[in-house]
Order: sequence, then C-alpha cells, then structure tokens
Amino acid sequence: MTIPPAQLETIVERLRLGELAWSAVRGGIAYFAVITLLVLVLEARGGKGLSRFRSRTFRNDIAYTVFYRAGIYGVLWGAFFNAFEARLGFLRIDAAVQLPIWIQLAIFWIFGDFINYWVHRIQHTYRGLWVFHSVHHASEELTTLTQNRRHIVERVMNDLCVYVPLLVVLGIPTQAWPILWMVFGMLQALQHAELNWRFGPLYWVVVSPVFHSVHHSAEPEQYDRNFAGMFSFWDLLFGTASPVAERPAHYGVPGLGMSETLSSQFVAPFRMLLKRDEGDAVSSPVDESVRPGHSLRKSAGSWESGT
Repeated sequence: MTIPPAQLETIVERLRLGELAWSAVRGGIAYFAVITLLVLVLEARGGKGLSRFRSRTFRNDIAYTVFYRAGIYGVLWGAFFNAFEARLGFLRIDAAVQLPIWIQLAIFWIFGDFINYWVHRIQHTYRGLWVFHSVHHASEELTTLTQNRRHIVERVMNDLCVYVPLLVVLGIPTQAWPILWMVFGMLQALQHAELNWRFGPLYWVVVSPVFHSVHHSAEPEQYDRNFAGMFSFWDLLFGTASPVAERPAHYGVPGLGMSETLSSQFVAPFRMLLKRDEGDAVSSPVDESVRPGHSLRKSAGSWESGT
C-alpha cells in the first residue's frame, strides 16, 4: 500500500516530525560529541583499561545508547503525543507555562527526581518491576554507557510515571522533550562512569559517580541503597543512604545468569516472570521488603540454570 505524497506530508506535519528530528539531532550531537567522548577519555585517563571498551558488554551498551540517546526514542515519544494531542488535551494543565523557563526546568528536575526516587525504590521491591530493572543491574562492569542499559518495558514505565506527567503539566512543547532527555542523560553519564569522584561537600546533595556506584554493588550489605537519580539528599531523607563512600570492588547481581546478548536481555525478564519459586523473597509485603538490605537481588537466582 502506497501512501500518497500529499497524505504523507500531512502526517509528517501533524506529528511535527521535522521539529522533533531537528531537536533530536541537536541533542544527539551534544550527547555523543561532548559528554560521552569526554567521559570515556576521563575514564581512560583514570587508569581504567581500554580493553573493556572492546568487550561485548560495551558494544551492547552502545546499541542501547543509540536507541535511547541518539534521539530515536525521544522522537517516537514526541510523535506519539503529537498524534494524540487532541484526545489527550484534557491532561494538559500548563500549570507553569507562564513561568520563566528556568523555573519550569527547576520544577521539572526537583519533582521529577522525587518521583524517580520512589519509582526506582519500588522497582527493587516488586518482582514484576524488578525483573525488567534487573537488566540494568546485570552488567558486571560500569562505564558511562551503562546508564542506557534499560529494558524497553522499564524505560516506558519510567517515562510514563516521571517525565511525561510533568512535561504535560508544565506545558513544555514536545519538540523540547528530546533535549530534556539528553540533559538528564548527560548527568547520568557521569554517575555511571568509572570515576572516583565524590563532588566534595556536595556528596550529599548531587549524585556523584562514587555515590551511584554503591547502588550497583554486588555486596549484599549494599543492596537497596542510594536510589536517587540526581539529588542524593533523597536517600538521606528517606533512610536509604549508604554510609560507605567508596567504589565497590564488584558490580552486578550474583547468580542472575543473564547472557550478554540483546535478545537474552529482552526475553529474560519475561521468563523470570514465569518462574514461580515457593518462598521467594520477592513476594514479600511492601512494608517488609522495602527495608534497606532486603533486596530482590538476594533471591534473583538464574533463570537460565533454574537455580
């Protein structure tokens, strides 16, 4: 079936694909040319071997990065909301549309990070959410690109819970969304980098590479700690901050057994959902399992080996 040129032009105009694509290109250039390369250079200068940049893990993380950060994902989100803008109009409050842009962005980052903290914490509490989030924790090495290792189900859920409501409420136009996603990605690029940075006196204010590395620790005593995405004071306020301020020796989820292939990482969460082991700690009540140290990772097991 061939779409007439006039109809195709109408579709492109209605979805505002031109504006979205240009915004994505600008954000993608900033992300790849400035942040990623800069952080990779800093990691290498910090004494981290370049061999890990030739690993299969790193190649897979490049694939995730291209999809989520090169503008593809942001354009798809923007096009979806542009397509259904008329039907979703009742959701638009535009509460901050008259405020200066810097105030809008401050509201977006502070309230967005507050929501993100709780979404992240809940992902470590419920099996149905953890299985998808475990893809991010499966990596046994951290680089700046590890931030993008996300299952599509987790990423869509996160954006529905965190960013889309705020963007709709604030009234920020969709063509600006890819750039906002890129800015947040730039901050996460530092957090996941193998850098021994603590940000000095700001350690308990802004999430640093050392602060977030503890969250990826393979040591059981560090499970369910340091959930914050941008502002580390959330963990202080809600009792999930780790007293350890050193990078862990090992990362990942012992016993998870998730193969280092994109297809395995896509399928594994669904197979884990089908696994029903009696006495699995992941089915504990919220008031019990939300405690720091009571982690789904302790009972992750291996979906491939069945242990």
